[in-house]
Amino acid sequence: MTTSPDTTRYRWPRPLVLRSTGVVLAAVGVVWLVGMGYARWIGDGLSAPVHLVASAVTVVVLGVAIWLVSRPPLVLELSTQGYRLHHLRGGGVPNAKWREVESAQTEQTADGPALVMQLADGSRSVVPLTLLGNRTGEAKREVHERLNSAYGYRPL
Repeated sequence: MTTSPDTTRYRWPRPLVLRSTGVVLAAVGVVWLVGMGYARWIGDGLSAPVHLVASAVTVVVLGVAIWLVSRPPLVLELSTQGYRLHHLRGGGVPNAKWREVESAQTEQTADGPALVMQLADGSRSVVPLTLLGNRTGEAKREVHERLNSAYGYRPL
């Protein structure tokens, strides 16, 4: 998480990133096993350029996996001006100012619970809560606090 006085960034939870990258790395391993088996028993052996390309692809895939695990992708960015969604397919409106948001609530969707921000023009933004991991409560609380601040509401 990266936090400054006016901006908070929520990233994918590490277990989800590890699961995703693990599946990709397992697939690369299976492709290597099948390729080496083919080269050993069926073919006359793969040529050196094919080995070089396969090795380069493997190094790139490993590099991307390490980068994703060390710095998971952003999901939600909250600032004093508004919010911004990152890397969400079907998330609705990607960014809006707090004064444009009519309500923020948790709703059950086909993909599980989600934080839904309803805008004044009828459009909405949807953030699946599974992508926030154990910081779900913190994100919901901060969204409501920023909305209250934008509309001038204060606790009694």
